[in-house]
Amino acid sequence: FNAHRATLAGFAHCRSREELHIVRDGWLLALASDLCPDEYAPVRNRIVLDPAVAAGSAGGGAGGKADDAEDTADPTAEKDDGGALARTVTSARKSPAWDNLTRA
Repeated sequence: FNAHRATLAGFAHCRSREELHIVRDGWLLALASDLCPDEYAPVRNRIVLDPAVAAGSAGGGAGGKADDAEDTADPTAEKDDGGALARTVTSARKSPAWDNLTRA
């Protein structure tokens, strides 16, 4: 629990349903990495290989959004941490293994 305290703190800053869903799915990813590594591994591979996530991490700055990244109305994308979390969650959701992870 304490290892994922920063993710939990994200719930306090949610201003919309979409932000809430992003933090919820980030929390799910954090828990899955510890509790169901077999289901998490293919999703993690998708995130690691996603150029939008890598470009955002390297880009820094406000939001650090890649040029070809999906446009979003998510206000957390304006902040470095929120934008990184939103990019990571968006990538994870695109993984073919996402449904398996959410059912684990």
